[in-house]
Amino acid sequence: MSPPAEMNVDVLSASVRKLLDATEPFVDAATRLKWKAVDGFLPLILRATVRRQFDCLASTVELVNVSRGYAAAPLLRPACEEFIWTKYLMKLKRETAERLIKAVAQSELLASLEAQDTYAGRKVSNQLGLTKYLTSMQRRTDHLRSEFRSLGNELDWGKREVEAGRPPTVKLLANKTGETKLYNLLYHASSRFVHFSPSELLRRTWGKAGDVSIHSTNFGKYWAAFALHWGAYVFSHTVGNIAEVIEDSIDHQIDSNSVLSAAEAIGSFGVVPIVTAEELAWER
Repeated sequence: MSPPAEMNVDVLSASVRKLLDATEPFVDAATRLKWKAVDGFLPLILRATVRRQFDCLASTVELVNVSRGYAAAPLLRPACEEFIWTKYLMKLKRETAERLIKAVAQSELLASLEAQDTYAGRKVSNQLGLTKYLTSMQRRTDHLRSEFRSLGNELDWGKREVEAGRPPTVKLLANKTGETKLYNLLYHASSRFVHFSPSELLRRTWGKAGDVSIHSTNFGKYWAAFALHWGAYVFSHTVGNIAEVIEDSIDHQIDSNSVLSAAEAIGSFGVVPIVTAEELAWER
């Protein structure tokens, strides 16, 4: 096997940096706000999504610039989920979106508290002052399941999700938001970065029988290009969707011309595939 054809990611990285520069004033303005409990959590979730994706894409550029692009690829998984989730939340009535956010957050908190308590033991939970929160959340388990069933019926999640009394899957939300193609491509590809994957590990192995090199940099150019291209794609679409909702409430508008110019430069690099011919050479 041989590494994939040399990719000039420097130009792509510079273009993504221009996209970040063009959106940074908007992101900074969007993530400073006066908030009251009566405003609900949706405004915070949307803005936190913009901030996290901006920061992670900026980190991707920095990692690529020091030849560590392979370490940025796992950042795509949460970005893809956030894009699909926020697009779905913005389709819902505000009250319904708030109910869903609250239920998901509570179920995540309960799962984290139980996982820690199971591993470390109740003595440690007591020492950390967490037992009272664990007990309180466990008392709400039946209520949470009922809330998810209610939401599932109301939002047509399907029999399986409703009976389970659990949050919807990302695949279900992708179908609901018309993002099935993106889900099938990017969610699948990014899953290889965050789970045990023999094919992903073998991308680090190049050479031939008797002389093999195993190193992350062997496939580094590809991972760098993949993380930059798809990270920029998801970020720009996420910001575009959320801006429609929050732009009127902040004092800075997105510089559309600068964003478009950066997007065109990124697009000119071409779409980065999830598999390359070079890595399949061993099949022949």
